[in-house]
Parts: sequence; C-alpha cells; structure tokens
Amino acid sequence: MNIIKTALKEAGIKVPIKRRIWNWLRDHPNKTSREIATALNEKITHVRTELRDMVMRGMMKHRPVLHKPYRGVGRKTVFEYAVTTAEFEILPYAAYNAPSVSTLDVVKSEEPVQPVVGLIDVQALPLAEARRIYEELKEIFG
Repeated sequence: MNIIKTALKEAGIKVPIKRRIWNWLRDHPNKTSREIATALNEKITHVRTELRDMVMRGMMKHRPVLHKPYRGVGRKTVFEYAVTTAEFEILPYAAYNAPSVSTLDVVKSEEPVQPVVGLIDVQALPLAEARRIYEELKEIFG
C-alpha cells in the first residue's frame, strides 16, 4: 500500500478508483493502462475496466501507440490514455442511435385485423403435446 492510500485509510476516506485514475492521468497524460496500474498500485484488470468505462462516457480519450506480437493470433494494440475534461465529472453514456418511430414505416388500417385461427388436427399431435394441451384446458375450464 502506498503513502497516499495509507493516509486516506487512516483518515477514513476512500477515494474511488475511477477518481484516482482520472486525477493521476490529469497530471501524467498519455500513459498506458499498465503504467497507470503500476503507479496507483492497483490490479491492471480493474484499471482497464475503469478506463474502458471512462472512454465510453467521453471522460477520456485513447489512441493506439504500439502494435506488438503476442502469443495469441494477430497483434496486440496498446493504448495511451488522456483526460478530455477539465473537471472530474461522471458523464452519461452516449445515446444509442436506435431508429426512431418516425423513420419506421407505419401502416394504418381502418378495419381491425382479425387474428387467424388455425385448426389443429388432434389425431396428428404427439402424445406429450396432447397431454400438455389437455392439462391447460383442464385448468381453464375445470
């Protein structure tokens, strides 16, 4: 545990990891997730999760800086991160661009649409299906 964490723990103050990452990147821009995790003495997986969240919220930006080979298929991309806002504020996620109702084709009909009722050939039903239908009808009609 580093000096800052010890002092905050003794004072009873717990600073969220998202805030600590943002504060550290404000003072040290263009650092990778591994550098941030080492400096803050946190697990790299936790730091990567928070960085991904803040990038999606628009609180940070990232850019690829290194493509290096690794044991998997292809090449691994390493990103550098920097803050985009002057003050720490948890921004909402960007809105999903779903098609609005006005862009959909809506068909209006004057006549109500009658549901199509199909006939069931009772003789052709499998036994399990016939029993299931029988149990449902027994519950409905008693």
